[in-house]
Amino acid sequence: MQSIRTIFAIFRRDIRSASRDFILVFMLAAPFVLALVLRFLIPGVSGSTLRLAVDDTVDEETVAALNRYAVVTAYRSYEELSDRVAATDDVVGITWQDGRMALLLEGNEAWDASGLVLRMLDAATEKAAHSLRVTWSHIGELRSPLAMYGLAGVLLMAVMMGGMMTGLLIIEEKEEFTLSAVNVTPCTRGQYIAGKCAVGVVVPLVQALALPFVMGVTGLHYGKLIVVTAASLSGGIVLGVTVGVMSPTQIAGIANMKFLMLVVSASYIGALVIPESYQYFLYAFPFYWSVRGALGVIWGTAAWGETLRYALWTLLLSGALLAALARVIRRGLSAMNGA
Repeated sequence: MQSIRTIFAIFRRDIRSASRDFILVFMLAAPFVLALVLRFLIPGVSGSTLRLAVDDTVDEETVAALNRYAVVTAYRSYEELSDRVAATDDVVGITWQDGRMALLLEGNEAWDASGLVLRMLDAATEKAAHSLRVTWSHIGELRSPLAMYGLAGVLLMAVMMGGMMTGLLIIEEKEEFTLSAVNVTPCTRGQYIAGKCAVGVVVPLVQALALPFVMGVTGLHYGKLIVVTAASLSGGIVLGVTVGVMSPTQIAGIANMKFLMLVVSASYIGALVIPESYQYFLYAFPFYWSVRGALGVIWGTAAWGETLRYALWTLLLSGALLAALARVIRRGLSAMNGA
């Protein structure tokens, strides 16, 4: 019980310290900022559908016919129609002027709006029904693939930021010479490391629960998501502690973290763009299995058995990474204790 109180005291102190440090506050906020940016920049499946707008001069029969080919929104007046067409997205307006149907375009549409919509109007008004043939198919997925892959990337970023926060908090102890005060307390080295790692574990787990809502991704199995995220944190914490004990200053620590982020990003990019039959050279990287597990949970294709298998591979490879870096970490901690 005393050891838990000690770990919690270190955790609480680190949270207060993080709230005063701009870099640490940035690391806390960065996953949410990126998630918001992706949500507004990545279109949904419905966002890629052709959209038309009509005013009150277009009859309901024509609107119903156009709805077979596009999403049609009706407006009460020509002024409302003009305002809608002038918005930032690509919407074509249709109205009656001088006894004929006219198209209202902004002029910067990203596709051949006039030609396509004219053929739709021909088909819809049965003037040339043979000029446009539409066939429908359904791939069974109503969510944006870019949003799903983006969520996996943001979750990986949150995991890495958690590890990096742990590293920067350790560097802060060295820079402010506060470790000497810890050395005269009953706090053991294990309790100290556990307390320092607590921020890098608790914060990303909370972010993992919140980020899908920020991204607008629903229908996830949060139990599986927590399992995959918790396993991924093992690798992030190992790298964060290593950076913390090796880097003499926060500037040096940030430089080392940038390099590690590039290495970790290679696992994410490789899992997405490289054919699965050629991904065997990524098997030795724990974050490759983290990405595979996260994608399986996000897409809903990973059952519990597969989820646990991804988590187990992540933990085993992170343990191997810890064993490889154990001497470096012990040497760094010994140097800190002697400071």
